[in-house]
Amino acid sequence: MHYPPPPVQRPRIPLWAVGVWPRNKSMARILKCDGLLPAKIDPDGKLIEVKPADLCEMKAYVDANRTLTTPFDFVIEGKTVGLSPAQAQDKLQPGSPPRHLVDRGPVEMSQEEVVARIKQGPPQLR
Repeated sequence: MHYPPPPVQRPRIPLWAVGVWPRNKSMARILKCDGLLPAKIDPDGKLIEVKPADLCEMKAYVDANRTLTTPFDFVIEGKTVGLSPAQAQDKLQPGSPPRHLVDRGPVEMSQEEVVARIKQGPPQLR
């Protein structure tokens, strides 16, 4: 098999993976990564909303089981398009683990709207 060369960028681009709570195999996989895109399932195996309390449980799991000493990110998907910076900050609820918000904006945005959104920067914890 041919493997591509390792990335030139140092440090390398972080590897974020989906971790499905409370699935042990899924959560064990993310321990080798640089970040978690959290998902949650109910007892019937149906995807449900991840709540701040779930994130705290996931963080406790990562803290207790991850042996790597490199930084670890919690990455939340959400929509902040059209929100003011203050409204976008409200999506990052206090008391949750440190995390990033990946914006799922509408595809109908004009180039000017995309540039303006990028210049606004990511929401920040207060």
